[in-house]
Amino acid sequence: MLGIGEGKDPEEPANAILKAHWQAVKNLRKIPRLENRTIYGQVENKYGSSLIQLRSAPPGFGLRVNHNIYELCQCAGIKDLSGKVFKSRNNMNVVKATVDALLKQKTTEEIALERGKKVVDLRKTYYSAE
Repeated sequence: MLGIGEGKDPEEPANAILKAHWQAVKNLRKIPRLENRTIYGQVENKYGSSLIQLRSAPPGFGLRVNHNIYELCQCAGIKDLSGKVFKSRNNMNVVKATVDALLKQKTTEEIALERGKKVVDLRKTYYSAE
């Protein structure tokens, strides 16, 4: 689960943090993960002027991404990911683009439905009865 929130308070920073926390709790969404460690394939997204590219990585690769994306991935339970941020590196825009990209990714089941195939055909994994 992952959610983002933005809070403002001109007098008390603690109130801003509290507002942001509860806004993030209200916006919690489930992030789909492949093998409980990475994302499905490659995802691109743009928010404002920030453009991000996220790519899945093999086991043990680690999180080689922007520091804002790194924190989000740790919270979402993603362990292996490669990514790049292009153009603007505004912190809030990078975070919003990343969450949007993670929510927009297609699972193997969705891709199989679009192609009219079975999930087994996409993975090219066949099991014998032996």
